[in-house]
Amino acid sequence: MNRTLACAVLALSACVTTPGAKSSAPVIEKQKIANISHFDVGSCAAPAPVLPEPLNTEGVIGALVLARPGVLECFVDPKHRGPEAEASAAVKATVSETGATYEVTGTHLTPAGVACIQAALARLPFKPLAKGAAAVTGAADFRHGATSPAVKLGINAASDVAGAIRLAAPAWCDCWSPLANRPPPSLRATIKVHAIPAAADQAGPATEVSFDPSTDADATALSACLQPKLSALKLVQSSNELTVHYPFLLVNSAAAQESAQAQPELQFIQLDLIRAQRAADVAVKIGARTNALQTYDALVTAYKARPDFKLVKELKDKCAAMVQSDEDWIATLKSQGEVDARSYALAQRLKAKDPRWTEAEAAAAAQVAASQADVKKAEDIRTADQAVCPKERK
Repeated sequence: MNRTLACAVLALSACVTTPGAKSSAPVIEKQKIANISHFDVGSCAAPAPVLPEPLNTEGVIGALVLARPGVLECFVDPKHRGPEAEASAAVKATVSETGATYEVTGTHLTPAGVACIQAALARLPFKPLAKGAAAVTGAADFRHGATSPAVKLGINAASDVAGAIRLAAPAWCDCWSPLANRPPPSLRATIKVHAIPAAADQAGPATEVSFDPSTDADATALSACLQPKLSALKLVQSSNELTVHYPFLLVNSAAAQESAQAQPELQFIQLDLIRAQRAADVAVKIGARTNALQTYDALVTAYKARPDFKLVKELKDKCAAMVQSDEDWIATLKSQGEVDARSYALAQRLKAKDPRWTEAEAAAAAQVAASQADVKKAEDIRTADQAVCPKERK
């Protein structure tokens, strides 16, 4: 998936104008641009899951999955990871009566990277447990692949400009946040970095920024917000003038739909982000079902120990609540499966045009099959739960 996007990005180039002799025209050199990768505008928003009460392991895991956008963004900065192409983080969360703590370990992570992930996790809305309650733990793994967004500086001047923009993007949440849960528009900026003037009195604006015109309201608002931020960036200057055409490859993990106007690679990434939301929902709903099951089982145990007609209505109510939690779980699984089907259909269309999508298509097909199996398993559990519920005597 990302590999296809990376191959497309490598074709981008920038123009470097080198002054020639007074009698000759300037020499224009083209540089390939690296460091252009997608940015998830949804990483600006703090996760806000509705966690099961009382909190359990499944609820903690669901919350950790929702923290994925902020955690993965930590891997983009080269100061946060080693020189290796791939890195990972293993997170263990513990929620107790004093609040939440996080243990972060991983491969090819620097101390600054660990600190960044800790800060991303600290945005989760865990509440301290009741005094005396047993601590609840959950764990999740986050992998940063070789084709995941990552900035590498020092390749060439144009790539350093692109890298500076990509690294600055998370700080521009005042621009991204108004998108809320909408798919982001397409944007392309032209950044002209002027050469260092020969004399101080020749100094002018170091950077000029313009955006391709658009009739899209979100694109227009974003362009207006981003223009002064891009102009204020401290970009590399030399004796040459540099012009970089920078496409903002935007996705939104808070969106429920991919944009039909986005390039197919971005649509695929957007679908992956939507699926992560659904996976978090599934974990939380499993947590709610676990609580409902434990409540009903405890009541059944109490009734068997001391049968009391007064408990029958409560048994019926709690069993109905358990079955309803099954229904909620099944609904989230079906929602996840619907996203899997969209990903598979898109991968099929892309493979028909480019065989490099063969692996992604196979993975998407396997995911569809796995989702269908999960729904069948949950439906069987619901049927079993319905069978144990107290029945009205006729």
